[in-house]
Amino acid sequence: GGEGQRDDDEGNLTPLQKERLQAALEERTNEGVSSCCGALVTAGFVALAVGKFDGAGYSALWIIFPVLLFAGITLCCLGYCIFGADEKAYREAEMNGGFGPDFGPAAGQRGPGTAGGADYGSGDGSGGGGG
Repeated sequence: GGEGQRDDDEGNLTPLQKERLQAALEERTNEGVSSCCGALVTAGFVALAVGKFDGAGYSALWIIFPVLLFAGITLCCLGYCIFGADEKAYREAEMNGGFGPDFGPAAGQRGPGTAGGADYGSGDGSGGGGG
């Protein structure tokens, strides 16, 4: 009985309602997965700590290893984002407005003809330098 009712109701939903339901379902799924993963990580930490306190033969480093691994991967990714971006990608993002309304040619900072994508002044000796 109830399943036929549900199918009929689904056919009467507008595209906007379907989109909202899909977004709500995805949000609930993400919440469930993240809480499950968090519980598994916590259980792993507790199991390692209890094992070590019980006299297990492994190093205490293994207890904090997941935190160190996550921190190391995060630092590597940040380092790559900061130092791995080439000048061409920077200029393309700048030209496409990728830095927001306060950057780019529209704001009068750094135009497409500047050397290296940096603003060193107008080139007539009237400013931009420190000496």
